[in-house]
Amino acid sequence: WDVSTMGNPPTVDNDWDYKKWAKHARYADHVSLPWNEKHYYWQSGVDMSERFAPEESKSFISKDLTMLGSAEPNFFMWNPQKN
Repeated sequence: WDVSTMGNPPTVDNDWDYKKWAKHARYADHVSLPWNEKHYYWQSGVDMSERFAPEESKSFISKDLTMLGSAEPNFFMWNPQKN
């Protein structure tokens, strides 16, 4: 993202925990939140070193969302050695 030509990225980090985000997501679905209202997306991942750690030491993201913590290339992670 080239800030000098495109400005700041259209993202904002907030301090919401998953419970608060999930509550808002259910509300947004329920009211069919209009396109021009602020939308929030959950973003999650793991440290690169976790992908290559023993199974018993991995977090729930690597265990339950295997595509995000995989040591093998996939749709979400093209090059696990560099991501």
